[in-house]
Amino acid sequence: MFFYEREEYDRAAEEFTRLLEQYSDAPEAVLALYMLGRTSEKRFDAVDYDVKPLKDSRRHYERFLEEADRMRRFSDQGKRWVDALIPAVRERLSSVYERMLMKELKTAEYYDWKGLPWSAEPFYISILRDEATFRKVLPAFPETRASRHARARLTELSKK
Repeated sequence: MFFYEREEYDRAAEEFTRLLEQYSDAPEAVLALYMLGRTSEKRFDAVDYDVKPLKDSRRHYERFLEEADRMRRFSDQGKRWVDALIPAVRERLSSVYERMLMKELKTAEYYDWKGLPWSAEPFYISILRDEATFRKVLPAFPETRASRHARARLTELSKK
């Protein structure tokens, strides 16, 4: 947390990862996994043209949800942390999903702007496919502006 609070996200991620590798059954692993997700989000905020940190964040939050039951068995403290963090993880994951879809939409719109609709089309299709995938993890994930736009644009392209 020292490095995270100092905004040294690479070093913070190294420490959170080390904790997960060396103490995977300790209650602190719950916090380390959550903080890896937050750290990856912060990295994306710093350099938003690189989507890799956002994908890393997604992976960490999804792993948190997948391993929640296992982490609850660490100790009473681990159970309290998991139960307290589940709503935040779902909220952060929903935000990450939406940001990923918006990133794809920007790419599709760029190709449309360049007059290359056949290059934009795979991105629109991907937006709809990804949104359906995200709903498998978060059933309450709302329809996004990106998916509405993709649906409308694909309808337009199919008429041409």
